[in-house]
Amino acid sequence: MFCSLVAGIFYGELGSMMMPFQIGALIDGLELGEAAAGLLGSAETIAIGCCMLAVSLGAVRMAPRKMAICGAVIAGAGQLLTVLTDIFALLFILRVAVGLGSAFCLSAAIITISSFKHPESMTGYVYAYVILLLALLMYSVPWLLPYGHHRVLFSLFALLTILGILLLLKLPTRQMYHQQTFHVKGGNNLYRLIALFFVGEFLLLAGVGTVWAFIERIGLATGITPHDVGLYMSLGMLVSMLGSFAAGIVGVKFGRFLPLVGGAVITAAGSGLVPGSTDGASYLTMLFLFLFMLSFVLPYVIGTAAMIDRSGRLATAALAVQVFSYGTGGAIGGLVVEHFSLGALSFIGFSGPVLAACFFFIVCRMLSGPDAKHQYGHN
Repeated sequence: MFCSLVAGIFYGELGSMMMPFQIGALIDGLELGEAAAGLLGSAETIAIGCCMLAVSLGAVRMAPRKMAICGAVIAGAGQLLTVLTDIFALLFILRVAVGLGSAFCLSAAIITISSFKHPESMTGYVYAYVILLLALLMYSVPWLLPYGHHRVLFSLFALLTILGILLLLKLPTRQMYHQQTFHVKGGNNLYRLIALFFVGEFLLLAGVGTVWAFIERIGLATGITPHDVGLYMSLGMLVSMLGSFAAGIVGVKFGRFLPLVGGAVITAAGSGLVPGSTDGASYLTMLFLFLFMLSFVLPYVIGTAAMIDRSGRLATAALAVQVFSYGTGGAIGGLVVEHFSLGALSFIGFSGPVLAACFFFIVCRMLSGPDAKHQYGHN
């Protein structure tokens, strides 16, 4: 089951995390312009978010195993057919199909994780291994690209996806519901609670997304070489893995309030200070703090959504919001850098997570029930 969950999340995150390599391979292999290659990448990412939103709204009703296998087949076929064509319109359709397949895999895994007693711990452990696999892939891909650019890259993705179908067979054949342990306190509206939760998530991820979108530019502005930036980002992936692993170990030993709200505040410190780095040492230190805390907090965001709604639909919607929030953050960051400077990103990188912590605080105060007794870690 654990390997199946890792596989489902891995295939769901593959396109988004490997997007820089995909865009570069399409530019070099098909001689596409930056705008055209970027459009193909955006089409895949937007398809993932829209499909996950549809799943969360109940538009797609399948058992996790069936959903994941269908998604892997669709994604694997889309990756393989991408290798065989150079027609832009067809490439666009294929990348959308890959996004839909990836979303099915990701949704199936998250729905299953939501059925666990402590979903944040399982999310942390699963994402730790997923990040490790992606880090290994990021290290290996640049060595392979010169041998065929996009054809080699998407052939590799197709092979990994198709072979991984065997791992997905351990996902449950029906949805598993755990007893609901969170309840909304009297006088509070469930829909208001969910709205506040999503506003908090959006502020957190849009805020850090403005910084992440320009993390390479920020590094270069400190005077370090592109090679060093790549090395630091690779090391940052390992730090991210440790952050997710730490969330798995800590779980709810100290309640959910402290890791969620306190973690968002510390994340604000990291994302707010990275743009102000003046040399390689400060850049590396703040980058590590930023990535560690973000990877630590996200399992609690997903876990809280899973605890509010044990069907997994709210947790699936939370991942869809995550996709859209990152995209919005990148657009906001572009406007800020164009009209001000890279250093101006510090304000948004700091204020977004801090405001998110305020909303998460309100959400935690609105909850009651056996699990909510441990919200503050001392009741």
